Amino acid sequence: MGTLGEGGGDGQPGWYLYRVADNAAKKRRRWRRPAPFPIADRVDPSIPVDEALPRALNRLNEVQRTCVVLVHVFAWSYADAAEVLDVPVTTVRNHVHRGLRSLRELLLEGRHG
Repeated sequence: MGTLGEGGGDGQPGWYLYRVADNAAKKRRRWRRPAPFPIADRVDPSIPVDEALPRALNRLNEVQRTCVVLVHVFAWSYADAAEVLDVPVTTVRNHVHRGLRSLRELLLEGRHG
């Protein structure tokens, strides 16, 4: 009989509860990691940027901001971003989609409000 951490104990309630708690903890830690790079070090200063864009990016939640920057600023593929963030590709796609939608709303709000 294996211990909880060795992958044994299938079919036992304690093992099941351990796996549920372990997976939940991994999921929480996954999204609490800081961005894997400082954005300011990677942006070309010769390219003009509207001052509203960095402010709008900072208003996104960290996960959306990280996904949007990886895919649209650094031109990473969704698969590469998913691998680095240790999440499924569909998760990255969803965060990029929601992040871009929020950016559009924030930028339009800044122009009209």
